[in-house]
Amino acid sequence: MNLLVADNTEEFICLPDKIDGVEIDWSVKKENQGITILFLGFVVAVCISLSEKKKQEERIRKREQELMEDYPELVSKYLLLLNAGLSSRSVWERITDDYKKSRRKRYVYEEMLLSMREMENGIPELRCYERFGKRCRLLPYMRFSSALVQNQQKGAKGALH
Repeated sequence: MNLLVADNTEEFICLPDKIDGVEIDWSVKKENQGITILFLGFVVAVCISLSEKKKQEERIRKREQELMEDYPELVSKYLLLLNAGLSSRSVWERITDDYKKSRRKRYVYEEMLLSMREMENGIPELRCYERFGKRCRLLPYMRFSSALVQNQQKGAKGALH
C-alpha cells in the first residue's frame, strides 16, 4: 500500500496497490506554475512594450503638432530680421538669443539652439541648416532649411521670397 498525504494537516490516506487484480501506480500531481508564471511575464512584457510604444508615438505626435504651430512664427521672424539687413547667421543667433530669454520650451527653438551650438563648434553653417531640417523631420522645415542653404550658396540678400 502507498501512503498519500491528503492535505497540509499531515493526514495520510492508504491507497491500494491493486484494484481488481490490476496493479495501480499512484502519484501526486504536482502543479507546475512555472509555465503559467512565464506566460504571464511574457504578457506583461508585451503590454509594457506596447504602452511605451504608444507613449512614444504620442510624444512624436505632440512634437510634430508643436513644430507645425511654430512654423509661421519662425519664418516671419526670420524674414523680418533678414529684411532688416542681418545675415542669415545673425538672424539665427538673434532668434535663439530671444528664445533663451523666453524660458518656455519649444521644439523648433531647441533645434535651432542645437544648430547654433554646432556652428559655434565649427560645423559649417550650411551643414547646420541642413541638419536642422532633417532633425525637424517635417516637410516645411526641410524646405525652409533647403531655401536657407540655396540662398547662402547663391549669396542672395533678402532671399527666401
